[in-house]
Order: sequence, then structure tokens, then C-alpha cells
Amino acid sequence: MPVASPLVRVKAGTGSGRVAADAEKLARWYMAGDVTPAWVSDEAHEALCDVVRAREAAKNDRDRTRH
Repeated sequence: MPVASPLVRVKAGTGSGRVAADAEKLARWYMAGDVTPAWVSDEAHEALCDVVRAREAAKNDRDRTRH
């Protein structure tokens, strides 16, 4: 399960550098309900987002040309 990394509490200067230790911490936080799951988009959703971004860019270009 992906976790929203900005919402994970970490003390400054406690970087363990060990994947196993980090996984253990995340598992404990998950069991305690202290982590927020992050939604990961699939290819279809990303494709739709690309179309929306392209449309927005085209509208901005059109408006810039008009002015």
C-alpha cells in the first residue's frame, strides 16, 4: 500500500538508512492507524490527465495569442 510520504512523521536526524527498519516503522504506524494511504493512478487515469493538461495548455495559448 502506498503511503502519503508528506504525512509520515519523522524526527529530524533519525534517518536509519536501513530499508528493513523503515519498513518495520511503517508497519507499526499502519497498525496504529497513523499513516494515510496514497492513491496511485493507473494508466487510463494518467492518459485522461494528459488530455486535460493539453487542452488547458491549448486554451492558454489561444488566450495569450488573442491578447
